[in-house]
Amino acid sequence: MRSKIDILRNYRLFREVSDGQLRVIASVLREREAKKGETILEENTPGHEMYILVEGRVEVSHTLTLKTGKNTFADKDKSLNTLCSEYHCFFGEIALVDPTATRTATVTALTDCRFLVIERQDFERICESDFRLGYLLVRNIAEEICGRLKKTENDLLKITTAFSIALSR
Repeated sequence: MRSKIDILRNYRLFREVSDGQLRVIASVLREREAKKGETILEENTPGHEMYILVEGRVEVSHTLTLKTGKNTFADKDKSLNTLCSEYHCFFGEIALVDPTATRTATVTALTDCRFLVIERQDFERICESDFRLGYLLVRNIAEEICGRLKKTENDLLKITTAFSIALSR
């Protein structure tokens, strides 16, 4: 495997982070593998780590609760996205900045995958020991979350527009 530092250089999460700072981050990362079909994260469960997708593809899905009767609900999974290692994806970042949050989606391996994983306690220790690095990491995470929020807002606008059109017929 390429060095962790060489891998990290390709991810937006580490934009403007120096090689020395990357070495600090790389020192706390652990490697993890997942087989095709394996669940990596499960929606609504506590999380304490973020995953950097190094090899493979994963599916991100979210449970939609649909009212199917007077007082009953049925759960349906909806695939939201497929993440591929060639696009330098990461997920689970909310767990690094919000210790009370639960996972917002389920992530399942579509192929055999390899990850680099950082635990919240290591992330916090790094941020506290190097404020500049902490700022860069939190800013880059915030930008990622903002991008995802904008996409969700756009998707919601499309859905409500389609729903309004359907109701008006």
